[in-house]
Amino acid sequence: MAPIIGSDLRSCLSTSTGLFNERVPVDWGTQRARLRVDAAADLVLAELPWRRHERPAVGGGVVAVGPNGGRIEHAGIVNSSTESGVVAFAATRAGEYHVYWLPYRQRLTGTASKVKVP
Repeated sequence: MAPIIGSDLRSCLSTSTGLFNERVPVDWGTQRARLRVDAAADLVLAELPWRRHERPAVGGGVVAVGPNGGRIEHAGIVNSSTESGVVAFAATRAGEYHVYWLPYRQRLTGTASKVKVP
């Protein structure tokens, strides 16, 4: 199958969100883009706008989740800059896919880590 290339950055921008809730594992990422895939494909490429201080490494760095909510094993960044990145993943069927990046990995230290919220 030929790769499907998502090129409408405006639609991606309107659905990119910051996430901080218990429904999404913190190691997936705090930023999400919702992508509509029209048909199954061995390779889906999508350019995602982002603002990053560092240039993300090519390879990993993103988590793709399929329409059924399951994590897609082989997803990664194929090209990146500080302003946008091209991600790739396999789509097993048509539907809405989510791509996450910027995982939250901060550890609390000192007294803040011992505070209990009722």
